[in-house]
Amino acid sequence: MRLLPYTTFSFDVMGSLDNTVDKMDRSIHPRQSFWLLGFGRRNEGFEGKVSEASFELNRIIGYRNSFLPHAYGRFEQVNRHRTTDHVTVTLHPFVILYCLVWCGSIGYGLLNAIIEGNSTSISLLSGALLFVYVLVMVGWSAEIGKLRRFIRGVYPNVYRTE
Repeated sequence: MRLLPYTTFSFDVMGSLDNTVDKMDRSIHPRQSFWLLGFGRRNEGFEGKVSEASFELNRIIGYRNSFLPHAYGRFEQVNRHRTTDHVTVTLHPFVILYCLVWCGSIGYGLLNAIIEGNSTSISLLSGALLFVYVLVMVGWSAEIGKLRRFIRGVYPNVYRTE
């Protein structure tokens, strides 16, 4: 069980760097910068961008989930016939910033309640922190398996994973 919405993994793919990048590029949709209230949004697959040395992607969903995992990967050519993909999966940076500010504010209030000895406030604010943590982890955990299966499914000839 993960305690934070962050994970890394790597896998080796039989094939050249160009072939590996091309497979990933063909497997994801281009990122759309703006969706008007979700109208016209595809509810399938993944969107993102792929460059010669890296990729970024996330799942396309038809509902709101601010805690959707985002994958950031880089390709490393080991030799002419083998490429290693290093993948980091985490929350969107703005969501991380928002959660830090939110939890910091609650933590500040909790610290004041502890100093003052106000047991009602301590209980309430501790519950609020627990609620935020559970909300983030449930939203993230519901999607992480789908993202990991997709990335590994792009390459049928994976022969070693970490």
